[in-house]
Amino acid sequence: MTDANLARHIDRQAARFIRAVEYYGGEATTTEIRQRTGLSRDVTNHRFKRLEDLGLIEISYADEGYGNRRPPKVAHLTGLARREIERGLLRMLRDDSDSTEGVLDVESEMREVRDRLDRHQRRLDALSASDPGGKDIHERLDSVQERLNDIEAYSDDWYDAAELYLRALRAALEDNGIDVGEYLREAQNEPDSSV
Repeated sequence: MTDANLARHIDRQAARFIRAVEYYGGEATTTEIRQRTGLSRDVTNHRFKRLEDLGLIEISYADEGYGNRRPPKVAHLTGLARREIERGLLRMLRDDSDSTEGVLDVESEMREVRDRLDRHQRRLDALSASDPGGKDIHERLDSVQERLNDIEAYSDDWYDAAELYLRALRAALEDNGIDVGEYLREAQNEPDSSV
């Protein structure tokens, strides 16, 4: 598979997966990857198979599981993955938390807001047990929860659409002999004039 074709098969979640494995020194368990990325179990398992098929990771199993569980999968970066990381082909898809310019990681922010909302819901439940007059607060909190769900769904839909368009643009440019990686590297090295 050519470099351009490989880049077409790497989505943001796969890039986050690879960055997590790189973070742990080129070898990481399912649990470590999920803790580092926030990816669900299903998404993580799908990326294990997808990245192995692309030749970017090799899969083994840990010697022991946690408690009575089976030993977890372990992802090992291949030489190809290490070369691709060094060449910068994954830079465009890097996890926002890797940015030194403080780019807002929307998913992390959403998780943080959801966690805070859950904490407030538990407190409210405890207060409501002793004070039945807290119904109005419950309704307002439910409204906030509903709005957060709407925002999260909208941002997911928007991101999926944007990623699809960007992939199509990249494919069209590369089909016409334009090295997108070169332009990305150049853009990353230029100071941001909008600041």
